[in-house]
Parts: sequence; C-alpha cells; structure tokens
Amino acid sequence: MKTPAKRLPGISRKMFQEDYMKTLLEIFGLKKRQNTMVASDSIYQLYNKVMVLYLGRCIFFGPCDRAKAYFMEMGYTCEPRKSIPDFMTSITNPNERIIVESFEEKVPETPEQFERYFLESNDHQVLLQNIAEYEARIGREPAK
Repeated sequence: MKTPAKRLPGISRKMFQEDYMKTLLEIFGLKKRQNTMVASDSIYQLYNKVMVLYLGRCIFFGPCDRAKAYFMEMGYTCEPRKSIPDFMTSITNPNERIIVESFEEKVPETPEQFERYFLESNDHQVLLQNIAEYEARIGREPAK
C-alpha cells in the first residue's frame, strides 16, 4: 500500500506507520497479529496478546504487559536492557535463561513442566474466562 510515509525520514516514517496502523485497526475494530521469532520492544508494544511456545507447547498466552512479570514470578530474571521478546525467547533456551538464586529447584525446566505450570496458573484461568466471555458474547457454545 502506498502511503505518504515514503516521503518522511526513517524515524518519522516509523511513527507515521505505527499511528496509521493503529488508527485503521481502531476504525475497523481489528487486532493485529504477527508471527515472529523476536521482535523489538517498540514492535512488541503494538500488540495486546502474546503466545510463547516451547517445542510446540504453549507455555504462556495472555496480555503482552503480563508476560515478563509471569516469567519473573516463576523464578527467572531478565538482564538489564534485554528486550521483553528476547527475554521470553531466552526462557525457552536452557543455555540462555537465568534462574533467580533461591528458585533453582522450583522453576520448570522442560517444555512439559512449563506447560503444566501455565495450565495450573491463574493466568490460564483468566484466559479460559476471557474465552468463555467472548464465546457467550458471540452466541457460541463454550468449548469443552
């Protein structure tokens, strides 16, 4: 799509494109989706939900502004100046994730343990409630 942004310098173009996209999404009541390995923090902030997969297992699905805290409460730490998407990607790599000292024996380590932790979490219960509310709003029977 051609936009007036082509005539703007780089930083202004990025700001214009972000505002343009947000405005279009608001007008049409849509949400933006992106499949990416690691996004920058500025791109990450444009989304409302994030799904973190670890070898095919969903280990978190919820609000973007909740994801970092979720993993930190679990017992992992985020290095200073590390982007949130990079932090979440590092959680799925045993060689990159950093465990808080007092949590060494408590944190999940395998994809199955991470998935179980998520399925038993309050975040998962909130997700199920949000899905049920959405299905009720559109008049669909809840999944069993």
